[in-house]
Amino acid sequence: MNGLPMIAILRADRQVAWLIVPGLHVYAEFAFPKAVTEYDGTKALGAPVGTDIVAGLKSSRYRIEHEGTDGSALDGWVWMTGEGIVTKLDGTYNSPKKKELKASYVLTNIKLGPQDPKLFEVPHDVKKLPPEAVQGLLSLQMPKH
Repeated sequence: MNGLPMIAILRADRQVAWLIVPGLHVYAEFAFPKAVTEYDGTKALGAPVGTDIVAGLKSSRYRIEHEGTDGSALDGWVWMTGEGIVTKLDGTYNSPKKKELKASYVLTNIKLGPQDPKLFEVPHDVKKLPPEAVQGLLSLQMPKH
């Protein structure tokens, strides 16, 4: 974002997301919206509407539409392997304040195997931004493609 590499760690099991700016040794913490935390995972996805190969992995394509009790909403498509790896995502997220955010990603260079649990935690030498500083981080302009 604006030339700064960022890392996102999404922990649905803890209902939290961390956005880390490694070059500045800081991170911001965000609560997962209800549209995500109240979604009952693969059971709620229903039957796949097709299959595609994403990053060399067979991925089932699902339609996702869900509104959370906080007014947040998801609308789009998700591709997932039989092991539950979300290989691709394309759609929109609406915040409880109805601010729409378009989101899409495709994983590449996937390597299957054991992972060090530390990869899914904020490093100990990174400092948490106070809530008022997070707003400044979020106001950075995303580059146009």
